[in-house]
Amino acid sequence: MPIRKLIKITCTVVLSLLVIILLFIGIRIYEYQIFINSLVDYGKQTGLNKNMTGFATDFPYIYSNGDFGIVVVNVLPYGTVRIIPNHKGFSKTFESPADSNLEYLQKAYGDELIILDSIDQFSEDERKIISEITKKDSKPRYDRDTWVTRSY
Repeated sequence: MPIRKLIKITCTVVLSLLVIILLFIGIRIYEYQIFINSLVDYGKQTGLNKNMTGFATDFPYIYSNGDFGIVVVNVLPYGTVRIIPNHKGFSKTFESPADSNLEYLQKAYGDELIILDSIDQFSEDERKIISEITKKDSKPRYDRDTWVTRSY
């Protein structure tokens, strides 16, 4: 087999893999939706936060403060969901994707769910954003690109 043909085949395979990976990342990002005042992962059919009083986006993260506590989602494939839970805010039953409880989140996310005890476990930059979204009368903050699907 001539070397040129081998190089063409190799390049085609590499480019195909890159396209597949980029499509997967793009599809995964749009599984998250902010619906009125809830953050929902439609890919896993689960609510990540509801009755949000504040949220912000800073690619690839969505920060939210609501009934479930402080939730930070890395939307990239194999990204994590970090939460400081507000145990009083979780549903006792699961009736819709907007409802959730800690046990259901653990089943849905497995090792990707990280339960934290304190805001000090976030980086300094993340603490600034969390401080912004936990203020009384906080305003939604989006980064430059509107990559988060918002449904009203």
